[in-house]
Amino acid sequence: MTIKTGTQKTIVINGVKCLKKGVKDATGKYSPCWYSHGTMTDGKQAIVIYARSILKDLPRALGNVKNDTDSMTDYFESDRIRFNEGTPEYAALLPLTRHV
Repeated sequence: MTIKTGTQKTIVINGVKCLKKGVKDATGKYSPCWYSHGTMTDGKQAIVIYARSILKDLPRALGNVKNDTDSMTDYFESDRIRFNEGTPEYAALLPLTRHV
């Protein structure tokens, strides 16, 4: 999942590059996002990637992308995907949660 290029670390998950402020799929489509690290209600540590806009979807190649939008009640939500502690993706994404 993680590819190192030179002295800089590039994180690639299923062909999707994870950058500081967004993700870029294999076709070059960029989706702005942010990374959140914390404890879930079940007590497990996880990293969640949130799309910054409801208009820019996260690439489905990342995995099980969720979006609970209900247009019948005018509830709109941006895409998100969660990686639990212990997965290779969690370990690879952890440095991106620490940038300011």
